[in-house]
Amino acid sequence: MRGVVTLAGINDVERYRGEGPDACGGPATIDALVGSAGIARANVFADTSPARMLPSGTPQVVVSGTRDHIVPPRFGQLYAWRAAAAGDRADVITLGSAGHFELIDPRSEAWPRIEAAYRTLLAPRRR
Repeated sequence: MRGVVTLAGINDVERYRGEGPDACGGPATIDALVGSAGIARANVFADTSPARMLPSGTPQVVVSGTRDHIVPPRFGQLYAWRAAAAGDRADVITLGSAGHFELIDPRSEAWPRIEAAYRTLLAPRRR
């Protein structure tokens, strides 16, 4: 894998559950995603939250929109700092005129920056 581009992603599921907005069902949605803790699986975030799997060894680009009320940019920034502290390359792109859904719309003003991030990660590596 050459890299990861995350578009308004919930990259730290545990933090988002505790501090995120109630958009899209709030903590109950996260609980449904991660399941219940049990004897065989004490930490439900260990296998579902990218932040718990760092370092990944894969370059990452974390893209957020300043107008995103579902996954506000601070979640992406905090995750990128955590990834960098773990030794991963994690670049942050915060798009000033974008909300949550503009990041997945190839017709949006945000798309050229997102496409450039993909192209950078897919470019042949120099030796």
